[in-house]
Amino acid sequence: KKHLNDEEERTVKKYRMMLGMNVPVAAVRQKMEQDEIPGHLIDHLCGGASPKAKKKKAPAPGAKAAEPEAAPPIVLSAEEEKVAKKYRTMLKMCVPSGAVRNKMTMEDVDPKIMEALLGPDPSAPKPKPPRPPPSAEKPYKMTAEDEKGVKKFRMMLKMSVPAGAVR
Repeated sequence: KKHLNDEEERTVKKYRMMLGMNVPVAAVRQKMEQDEIPGHLIDHLCGGASPKAKKKKAPAPGAKAAEPEAAPPIVLSAEEEKVAKKYRTMLKMCVPSGAVRNKMTMEDVDPKIMEALLGPDPSAPKPKPPRPPPSAEKPYKMTAEDEKGVKKFRMMLKMSVPAGAVR
């Protein structure tokens, strides 16, 4: 592994500290790209070629691999960053993320900002898988014995007894 000169070390010092504070590698890489840090320094610190590079090289043996990204990071406007600053400080002070999320909810913070800082809401309902079309379901064929058992309930429905009462 190539060593950096003093000037390069001064350039990456801030980003090394971010990694030391457990900021995700992908976030540090994005910040370095945003700050227009030379690519070789980004690769040196973040372990591997940029995801934007056409040809990806394998990370050095023993180097920590970049974390997989589920979705591209959310970019906040300058105004949104002002709002987010307060909550970033709370997170840096080790306030539990659930408490920060609750505080943001109480203060009606834009969900985009919440997701940018804390990720997707773990308590949000998961989307249900789509039901198969009715033509794909097999109709149930009742036996004669089943028909005898259901006869009195059908009679109740014919007599306008509410379905909830019949169940």
